[in-house]
Amino acid sequence: MIVLFGVIIASFLAFINRKGSTLEDHKLIVLRQIGHRLLWHAGDSSSRVMPIQQTNDNTHQIRFSKPFAFMPDSVISIVNTTLADGRLSGHYFVEMKTCDKAETVFAYEMDPSSGNVITCQGRSLSSGCYFLEIRFVQEEKASWYWAIPAAFLLAFGGYLAFNRTKPRPTTSPVIAEDTQRIGQYAFDANQQCLQFGNENISLNENETLALSIFVENLQQTVSRDQLMKQIWEDKGLIVIDRNVDVLVSKLRKKLQSDPSIKILNVHGRGYKMVIEA
Repeated sequence: MIVLFGVIIASFLAFINRKGSTLEDHKLIVLRQIGHRLLWHAGDSSSRVMPIQQTNDNTHQIRFSKPFAFMPDSVISIVNTTLADGRLSGHYFVEMKTCDKAETVFAYEMDPSSGNVITCQGRSLSSGCYFLEIRFVQEEKASWYWAIPAAFLLAFGGYLAFNRTKPRPTTSPVIAEDTQRIGQYAFDANQQCLQFGNENISLNENETLALSIFVENLQQTVSRDQLMKQIWEDKGLIVIDRNVDVLVSKLRKKLQSDPSIKILNVHGRGYKMVIEA
């Protein structure tokens, strides 16, 4: 559940980051269009618009390779129209500045709620080295992007609280019909597992075969030769006595929760499983 929740949140945040990156690329394209249209209106078809410079998250600068002259009225019209066509219209400030001292020679504000505030309109400026700076004002309102993660967090918290307070079943675990009782354990050879209460203990193939042999010969001695033959040699494998000792040691550890079950050494002969009353 936790892993699934993490994957969902990571995927959502990746989607938001990709979307934000795409919007920023679109903004740069629109700003370059403004630069090209300003040069075209000034009758300049040879100068280049330099790469857009971003001074912070909301402020961008449009610079040009050569000096040019402009009319404030034309700047207002070109900027507003191009931003509106690119669906970037909103609240923003526009300033034309000199390249050497970054002095503002013309500026205006576009605020949809109150209209345009314009200065220096109608006065042309002589040819010079200028750059255009546009600062977008972001609206102060909660982003809905975090609503979905917040909803997941709330739901996940409720899920944990519900399961923490939910009463646990008091009935005994269900034992499958094809299992064998070994003391307090339930042994399922087909599924290669032991069940002790609510705990499931997995067995490998050799452990399952060895335990099956001991159960079939309960309270009787099983020789090392018999164990080696039925577990390994019948499958074409040759092993030594040490393999049998290691295998029995592993079984003892997996049966240790019930002290009445013992696998005893029978000196010189093999092993015997007994269940004490």
